[in-house]
Amino acid sequence: MDDTAFFTFEPKPLQTICIEFLVGNLDIYQSLHTLPVTVAQEIFIAADHNNQFSIPSTTVFKRLELFSSTFTKYFVSSLSLRHSSHLINYLSSEFTVFSGVTSLDLSHCKLGDRHSILSQLNYFTNLTLLALRDNGLSHRGIDHMTISLRLLRGGQRNLQYLDISDNQDLDACCLEYLKVFSELKYLDISNTAISNKDSALRKFPLKIFLSSTKVDYEDIKEDMFRIETLGWASHVFNSWSKWYKNKTKRSKHRQYAPYPKKKMKKTKNKGRGNFQLILIK
Repeated sequence: MDDTAFFTFEPKPLQTICIEFLVGNLDIYQSLHTLPVTVAQEIFIAADHNNQFSIPSTTVFKRLELFSSTFTKYFVSSLSLRHSSHLINYLSSEFTVFSGVTSLDLSHCKLGDRHSILSQLNYFTNLTLLALRDNGLSHRGIDHMTISLRLLRGGQRNLQYLDISDNQDLDACCLEYLKVFSELKYLDISNTAISNKDSALRKFPLKIFLSSTKVDYEDIKEDMFRIETLGWASHVFNSWSKWYKNKTKRSKHRQYAPYPKKKMKKTKNKGRGNFQLILIK
């Protein structure tokens, strides 16, 4: 074999070296706004593979904000967290990192009327489609969600599609609060306490889905409100969901772990019987 073969060396491309350096030092950067989109995507993918976003924490959210603030529509454009109540509660304090989404599904998350997520939706200024199906909401929850919009004239003014169905305590009082969404075109209030006899419905020049609607609104609704997580960060949410499920299983296992078995063992002693308590793991 030629001795020169042992000294063959192929240097890494300069871009690869730069990306590896950036990935290893994300915490010291304040902004990535000067980077091209393709380079930023490579950095994000490399950081994800390097487990820079594997477990949600304050540090991880700061890293994610570097991308969300500059590359909003690429970072995550659509987000589905349906049936993820525990994960939402865990992420609620930093939820505005994902405020660039245009579609958001928080259905079946047991939010109730006072959840902090409702008020944080004011920061989701790009939102055009929102699903809050089956969350135990009443008109108080809609009031909580829209109060900043009504007072400060800001927030998600572009909302066009809203699903608040299957909130059985939701009555016609909520319709007054929903007037703040001037661009609203479709409102799903099926399976709520609102009926087509409520006079407040006449003030809404938009398409409304009710339980009594004669058309097959279920098919229309499922197609209209079909939301998936899309964007660079889609894999991050999948890994967080798996991490939180495993975390919950471990905590439940520790909480309900059986106590050591107790056994009475007779000691060899003359006279009356003596017993010794032994713990068996």
